[in-house]
Amino acid sequence: MQNFKSGIYDLVISDIKMPKIDSFSLYEQIKRIGSNVKICCITALEVYYKEHFPELKKEECFMQKPIPLDDLVNRINLVLSNQ
Repeated sequence: MQNFKSGIYDLVISDIKMPKIDSFSLYEQIKRIGSNVKICCITALEVYYKEHFPELKKEECFMQKPIPLDDLVNRINLVLSNQ
């Protein structure tokens, strides 16, 4: 987060579980900056997070691990085309 600058990135792909911050805290910090960046979260438990964080379903994406490279690229293209 310390290197993130608004207006530079179109997309952030983040694992939900990280050592110092989770994707939801990262999401909140990025949105507080006022950034229009899209955020995709990678997780092994996609269904749980979709149910418990419905505000992310509307504009962001969840990807379940493992995700084949072609599916990852397709999902990224879909998210970026919905700007």
